[in-house]
Amino acid sequence: MELGYSLYPPANSGALGHPKLDVNLYPTPTGKHFDPHEMTLPACNPDQGAYHLTLFHPVEPGEYQICIGRIILEDFSHTKVEFFSFGGHLRVENRAEDSYSQLISPAPIFDLGRFSVDEMVLVSEYESQLALLKASWRREDLDFEQRLAEIDPLALFIALTAAVENRLHMLPINSRNDKYWEFQHTIHAAIRFINPDGVLPAGSPTIQDLFR
Repeated sequence: MELGYSLYPPANSGALGHPKLDVNLYPTPTGKHFDPHEMTLPACNPDQGAYHLTLFHPVEPGEYQICIGRIILEDFSHTKVEFFSFGGHLRVENRAEDSYSQLISPAPIFDLGRFSVDEMVLVSEYESQLALLKASWRREDLDFEQRLAEIDPLALFIALTAAVENRLHMLPINSRNDKYWEFQHTIHAAIRFINPDGVLPAGSPTIQDLFR
């Protein structure tokens, strides 16, 4: 592992996102690469909803349900590397020289590094959609974060991507400049994570269906 973390390649050619993220948490700097010292993730469970999970070496071995949101790695000099996931399954374990964790998700995990402009733009749209949903949440019997914890990551990815795509299609034709088509290409690349044709599955639940 050259960077202290590793992202697995997607199954489909030209797809945006990754199915797995491996992270090593170190007790001291190795001086060989980016040395993650701390990892913070949005964990969740159906009973408690979302909470921040922060891991250091040595970790308490276990498994966690991860919720949608940003994953932040920080090294000993406080440099940060960020990712975004729609949720998944996290397994953590201790080893002699470090703590190892692996996040597996059926939806894409996006790298938000400095060379990942497309991912950052797309993730900002997902976060905007989530903020709108939270602001309009009116159910008193169920907390918004608890509802998030109940939703399958793949269903959430499909519904949010459809919402972003629909918003893009509502733009007037005369305002569809180069940035419009670049973003359209980014959306299709994200969809290719689950479908090589870059088309969302027909008949999938909408974001309104998921957050009733």
